[in-house]
Amino acid sequence: MKKINNFLKLFLVSLFLLIGSTKSIYSSNKGVPLTSLTVTNVIAIREGVPTIKIIMSKDISNTFDPTAYVKIFPPVKLKINKSENNIILKGDFNLKRKYTITVLKGIKAKDNTMLEQKSKHKVKFTLLESKLDFATEGVILPSSSDKKINFRSVNVNKVNVTIRKIYNNNTTQFLQENGLNNKKKYSSYEYDNLLRNTSDIIFSKEYSLKSSTDKWMQTSLDLNGIIEGNNLYQITITFDEKGISYILPEKLYPYQKRDFFRKNGKIEKLLLFSDLALIGEISKTKISLKVMNILTNTPVTGAKVKLFSKTNQLLQ
Repeated sequence: MKKINNFLKLFLVSLFLLIGSTKSIYSSNKGVPLTSLTVTNVIAIREGVPTIKIIMSKDISNTFDPTAYVKIFPPVKLKINKSENNIILKGDFNLKRKYTITVLKGIKAKDNTMLEQKSKHKVKFTLLESKLDFATEGVILPSSSDKKINFRSVNVNKVNVTIRKIYNNNTTQFLQENGLNNKKKYSSYEYDNLLRNTSDIIFSKEYSLKSSTDKWMQTSLDLNGIIEGNNLYQITITFDEKGISYILPEKLYPYQKRDFFRKNGKIEKLLLFSDLALIGEISKTKISLKVMNILTNTPVTGAKVKLFSKTNQLLQ
């Protein structure tokens, strides 16, 4: 019996110690483990106002000021704010330099846990991805444009411009298959095959562009002497890895690299050089057509319109 009593005493003491230690691990009101606060990531954001963001594992206490707990090298005069689980650094950063961010222990979270270890993190402001875009989406280019089109680029030094002429007697076939709104109905392979069957390349040239780091630049492309009126053209602008200042990530699979240049490094559009636009209304019994002068936005009197069937036959 005495042995049993001693065993019970030992068991109760052990249970008391276990409960005591549990109080330091678990929240008294929720029973949720109180893990330490940690730094999960530090990133440099180049877009807009350059910013370095320190991402914590928990929301920071509303009453805690992290200003004295963040250091930067090389030194920069910082404006430090917090938002939820982020510490946000803003300053006159040199976007070409690497910075070392030191996060000191003692930062306090909303649940009263604290950052227990100092940590250092190296960050760098990466360039915006190189990209191309046309300045406008329009297909019809009037005479007032002087046969010039504009496109925009960022972190691009060189492009290749290719122009295809879609022959007049193939225009009906092309428009039946694709339309005139630059929205492809088919895959790139099928569209390229359609172009090969209806057009020829009449121009191809490499151009050097004015470029300023991370700034969108507009370029005017002069097509005088290249194109003629009353024809449909496709213009394609591309770049390759040698023509950009953006450095691709080192560990890219071949398909990822292809996807980058397919999405960012190629733009194309149809162009029709004309001052006229055709407006049509179709009902069950008739087709009403109106030819408009897009420079004056007025109807053209006495205009003659030809209609072709799906088999490219002139309708009388």
